[in-house]
Amino acid sequence: SSGINAEYGGAKCVVKSLEFHPGASIGFVAGYSKSLDLFEVDGENNKHLHRHHFTNFPIDCAKFTADGNEVILGSKRPHFYSFDLHKCTATKMAGIRNRPDVHYKNFVLSKDSEYLGFQGQEGLFSVFSAKDKQLIKCIT
Repeated sequence: SSGINAEYGGAKCVVKSLEFHPGASIGFVAGYSKSLDLFEVDGENNKHLHRHHFTNFPIDCAKFTADGNEVILGSKRPHFYSFDLHKCTATKMAGIRNRPDVHYKNFVLSKDSEYLGFQGQEGLFSVFSAKDKQLIKCIT
């Protein structure tokens, strides 16, 4: 057997996230390479399926949604991304308007994938709808 990304040549940069799909034999690695790499996880070949590069977006955190349809990606940037696994497309999600100091480096998804919670600077915690990625409330 081989590592999840051994067939692809291994990570060339710091890997910040590795996660397995909740219902399929797929996994990903993401990190400071600014790329999300998806793999078929079979324990032997672990075939590389897709790479999506994010310009100027070193990935600090990435997670599958509970339904497995998306990967949410965060960075020390004033925005975050949603990657649609069915379309293999990424959508840049605006952060909090007029707050370029807020970043989206650390986050959690609620178990039901209803909410995204981003831990910001100076005690700021931002809650977004996981469905439409719109800000619901900021908590300080």
